[in-house]
Amino acid sequence: QLLFPQEFPEDDVTCFLSSGTMVYDPDVVDELAGYCHERVDYIHSRNDILLELDVWVSPEDDKSYQVSIDPGQGKQTSTAITVWTYDQDERGNTIPIHCATCYGLIDEKETAIRAQEIAKLYNSAGISCEANGHGIAVLNGLLDYSSVYRRVELKSGRTSRVPGWLTTPSTKPYMISETSNLLSNMVVKDIRIVSQFRNIRWEINARG
Repeated sequence: QLLFPQEFPEDDVTCFLSSGTMVYDPDVVDELAGYCHERVDYIHSRNDILLELDVWVSPEDDKSYQVSIDPGQGKQTSTAITVWTYDQDERGNTIPIHCATCYGLIDEKETAIRAQEIAKLYNSAGISCEANGHGIAVLNGLLDYSSVYRRVELKSGRTSRVPGWLTTPSTKPYMISETSNLLSNMVVKDIRIVSQFRNIRWEINARG
């Protein structure tokens, strides 16, 4: 019975289920899914650069934004470029607000071009990109951009000159913990993002 939703998906949310225990609180993820809806705007291109940007929150003059790149493998797996801004509640807790998504089979060079134009649209936002695998090629295309995330040493808090976030066995638990802490305050209307939260599972030991 527990595998029924996995094997027989009935809607856009449950179709993303996979085996294993969910990493993130399923009740919180379900609540996020309930608020998702279609984009409110679409920007096909800007300054003759193809964007194909789904927009839920348009840029505001007094806001700061962050563009995040999850690079795929060129034309083999999808790349996601997302835009975020951050508010605070009355207790000082961070509220991450998702604004826009560019998603698809985009090669590394084109990813860097689109990300920079999207960042300029959102008030010259900072850009962060994973430095693993194909992300290295994307980062090479961002060398001339003025605000690219530089790696921070988790223990010392020092910022290095090395661009990009490196996902390793030691940094992944930190990523999961930070995301878990922010999830209940997150504002996101893109079902693709929520589906990814649902799809992240603890691995099951095949030997029991």
